[in-house]
Amino acid sequence: MSVQNLVPFHTSAVFCSNCGMMLALESHTPVATCRFCRHQTQLRDLVDTEVVTKKELTQRKEWMENSQTEQKKQKVTKVVVEEDCPECDSKQMYYETRQMRSADEGQTVFYECVKCGHKFSVNT
Repeated sequence: MSVQNLVPFHTSAVFCSNCGMMLALESHTPVATCRFCRHQTQLRDLVDTEVVTKKELTQRKEWMENSQTEQKKQKVTKVVVEEDCPECDSKQMYYETRQMRSADEGQTVFYECVKCGHKFSVNT
């Protein structure tokens, strides 16, 4: 049985077709040699190829279950701010902030109308 039959995914482009490890491409040779299994791939075979990766989650992790259960158990208190709803005449919105982008950029403010439930976000 070959190593390729043991690998649970299909590979192409800059990955070894034998073991799936990333290939080191060097400019002075027309062949890429896998540093793990020593399989050689012609560089011309890598031109104009498309890489598609797929991961199937087969098991839920215990920590994922625990965090979702804990969130459901906690009583959520929403903070209200005076902000006009763009959809109705309400002058109050629930809001929360999260750091969605890198640390040197502003936070994202999420709003939800108290009256109609309209939701939107603003990057600050």
